[in-house]
Amino acid sequence: MPSSSMGRLNARLIARPATKKSGRHRSFLAGRPLLRSTLALSLVSVINRAVGMLYRALLARAAGAEALGLFELTTPWRRITWLASTLELPIALSQVVATAAARPDHQRARAAAWLTLQVLLRATLLASLGLWAFLFLGGGRFLADRRAQLALETYPLVLLPAVLASWTRAFVQGYQSMVPTALAQLAEQFARVPAVLLLVSLFLPFGSPRVTQAIMIGTALGELADLLALWWLIRHHRAGLPEGVIPPAPWTATESLTAPGALKRELQRELWRVALPLVGAQIYASLFQIVYLALLPQRLALAGIGSGAFTAFYGQMTGMVFPVLYFPMVLIHPLVRVLLPATAAAWEKGATGRLRRLLYISLLTSLVLGMGVVIVATTFAEPLVVLLYGRQQAGAARLMALLAWAAPLVFVYHILMAVLNGLGRTSAAFAILIASSLVRLGLAAWLAADPAWGLDAIIVAIIADDAISVLMAAFAVAANLRTLSRSTGQKRAL
Repeated sequence: MPSSSMGRLNARLIARPATKKSGRHRSFLAGRPLLRSTLALSLVSVINRAVGMLYRALLARAAGAEALGLFELTTPWRRITWLASTLELPIALSQVVATAAARPDHQRARAAAWLTLQVLLRATLLASLGLWAFLFLGGGRFLADRRAQLALETYPLVLLPAVLASWTRAFVQGYQSMVPTALAQLAEQFARVPAVLLLVSLFLPFGSPRVTQAIMIGTALGELADLLALWWLIRHHRAGLPEGVIPPAPWTATESLTAPGALKRELQRELWRVALPLVGAQIYASLFQIVYLALLPQRLALAGIGSGAFTAFYGQMTGMVFPVLYFPMVLIHPLVRVLLPATAAAWEKGATGRLRRLLYISLLTSLVLGMGVVIVATTFAEPLVVLLYGRQQAGAARLMALLAWAAPLVFVYHILMAVLNGLGRTSAAFAILIASSLVRLGLAAWLAADPAWGLDAIIVAIIADDAISVLMAAFAVAANLRTLSRSTGQKRAL
């Protein structure tokens, strides 16, 4: 809601005689800013995810499983390019801004933002040029299906607005200002959905490769809408930032973009300490997925399963089943967004009890939602698939019922990762990724060549990967909380 409207609403509430009940209600939420932010963000996210689900259903009907599969096969290459553009600095920036806001040291937060922006702009330009050069020199032969190259060539159109939006969002979320960023993402959905569907309908006669390119162009238009909406909220309504905090933005670029020498060096160390393990994790994940997607068709061929069947299976799994199973992430994502800066602030202040309460509530929420997914997906898999994607995709119902058991694990894992990132323990996340992914690769490669398993080997490997990730992440979080408790006790003793 715009700040002017909020001001008028607050004025009416002040002028109106408050009942005892409304007073209790205001006191309850006023004393719980985290709950207030999470509830508001969840409301917007529900709308956002509902639009996204409708989009997926319409896109699957319009484009078909093959086009979706081709688009999803570009994921590891898009991830590498995105990583080269962002270097995971937005996550590091959010953590640094959160710790600076807890002190409070707004000058430090702003200097970190400008320093990050300079790196992001250079990296995005180099990443875009690098991707085009790679494809021009024949890099398309490394794709699992070379027909996906056309869409990948268009990906740099998505990069610049997406990177700038990520940078802006990282700063305001560091101050635990969540709702404006969610509203901007809602604008992205409302721009992207009609753009993609219109372009798909226009490109459909030209074959699946052109359809995947149309999806990418529509995605670029959505990212641009996200960025413009976010900047508009900041410029005209301050995006919910506290008084005295001046958000960095292009229209204030006349001020110096450089921090003082000592502060700049300190911020560089702090940002890269958080970002580098995340960069390593993303590089590893992208390379792993490339190897994984190249190896699986070869192993499946030994079981008599062709590459076309694998591409259709992958399109159903990633483009149809996962969006349904992970729809409750609409409630997990707000917790993740709030938990990262809240964890950083709690760690800075040594508030062990607050951090434990946040973690317990978030984990309980994720477990309840996950088990709800298991019950619904295993009971109503076929009606859901037919309703959303049509009778011709009814075969995806079996995938949905089997993969539903991964949902609780995925939800819990996101909560634990938010805490680890908020604590700055990104190296632990990297180690977890390596261990769990190697288990996935080993299981999938071993079982896929057996005709008795075939494509089911992919499902088994995914669930094993998720289970090991949760166990290792839980151990890492518990160890860090014990360390925080000991250090806090020692400070109090002194």
